[in-house]
Amino acid sequence: MRIRKTLFAAVAAALLASPSLQSAGAAEAVEPYVRSFGAVSLVKTDGTYWEWGGPKAVPTQIVGLTNVEEVFEGGWIVKEDGTVWIWEEESSGELRTEAVPEANELKETVQAYSHTLALDRSGNVFVRTSDENGNLGAPRPVDGIDDVVDIAFSSSQSVYLFVKSDGSVWVANSDLATVLPLSDVVGASAADDNVVLNADGTVWEVNRTDTVGWDSSLRLAANPIEGLRDIQSISAYREVRLAIDASSRLWFWGATRTGVSDGTIVHKQESPVALSAVADVKQAVHCERSIVVLTKDGSLYETSTSRESMPTDAVFRKLAEDVVSVTEGGRHVIFQKEDGSLWGWGVNKGATLGAGDEEFSHDTPVPVQKPIAVSLDGRTVRLANGVMLRGAQTFVPLRSVFESMGAQIVWDHPTKSVTIQQGDASPLTIVVEYETGTVLKNGSAVFMAEAPFISSGTSYLPLRFVSESLGAKVDWYADQYHIAITTAEE
Repeated sequence: MRIRKTLFAAVAAALLASPSLQSAGAAEAVEPYVRSFGAVSLVKTDGTYWEWGGPKAVPTQIVGLTNVEEVFEGGWIVKEDGTVWIWEEESSGELRTEAVPEANELKETVQAYSHTLALDRSGNVFVRTSDENGNLGAPRPVDGIDDVVDIAFSSSQSVYLFVKSDGSVWVANSDLATVLPLSDVVGASAADDNVVLNADGTVWEVNRTDTVGWDSSLRLAANPIEGLRDIQSISAYREVRLAIDASSRLWFWGATRTGVSDGTIVHKQESPVALSAVADVKQAVHCERSIVVLTKDGSLYETSTSRESMPTDAVFRKLAEDVVSVTEGGRHVIFQKEDGSLWGWGVNKGATLGAGDEEFSHDTPVPVQKPIAVSLDGRTVRLANGVMLRGAQTFVPLRSVFESMGAQIVWDHPTKSVTIQQGDASPLTIVVEYETGTVLKNGSAVFMAEAPFISSGTSYLPLRFVSESLGAKVDWYADQYHIAITTAEE
């Protein structure tokens, strides 16, 4: 049986003609394609789920997850019909999913140590526990707590906080062995880390009163933060605490940092200060050593917390305009603009910005690459890494695409070269030397305006070259960001 050949000429022409795919950095008219997003993931409007980071330098589809409405940390998803599911990829790459019929949609999840907690819309809390290999187990209800409206985990205090609809706060150690009420606070409405917001606009902090026996004791005390009134929302990460009051002013307290690595110094700043240089604040988060603020007019600003103290007149630098929402990932932020496009800013270690480069960080926002699906004869191709845009060309992951078409791929590590072979009436051999950028087609050198490259361990070839080398029918569906390949026997 002869191996099929595939022609990408049509797709190359379509992609190069499409202004939305010519250049990741160029001005473009973006069709809405994101239904929801997280710090390293997104759900497309077609209900497919995509993630990036680590070996995935750009958004890469998790094949098999369909009809998704929203994805949460710890392997939880809510589907379009409101049902809750858990999912994980097996070591073989196969997908495992399981419905959680006891859960009624989801409100949020909290991930800490070996547990992932999920809060549903009915106030029930579920937990998944990971084993020594990091594999998450089946979900089960957390005993002793219900009617919950918010959950939080404080790594500094090693304690979970549960805010109930009656305004009471309940606490549990990281082992979740016992859940007990915290009598110090009444009228609570929300929690983040160890910070509690009361319905009356006051803010409290929950701290351990002992220094030993944390796994078995729950000796805690909640104390009000003096100087904060009419607070509407709170945000806490590491030692930085932020609050927005009824006048949309931003408040800071907690600590700043100077120095790096073993020379890092934490400077406590327990009294809140109003940051006067930014107004009409809608949302504020802390990532790495920066405060990122979204204002009501859609402007995004940042200021550094790498200083000995936070002054009231700290200067904020504008990062972007026309922003509608922001999520933080610890060391970076992902935000969405009014046109639906996603952008990233901050530390990019482990490809957390989804921009397709290996820069450690970005001081100016970069676009998250588009989630481009590839199908072969109507079947979605499982990609090790997503389709990538560089310069004015589109690149495809070599191994995933070629192997799905029956080609043989041989990687030679010493020379950092890959050989692609297809044998039929017209044998084809392609050799790509990634160190030199040399490409040979049946022994003859091929010139490329954009050289092949390796990103996050994945070898890429430009789509233009592939289109000139192989053959079949290919369609580009611009409104779906979808490359459809249809093969034909010769």
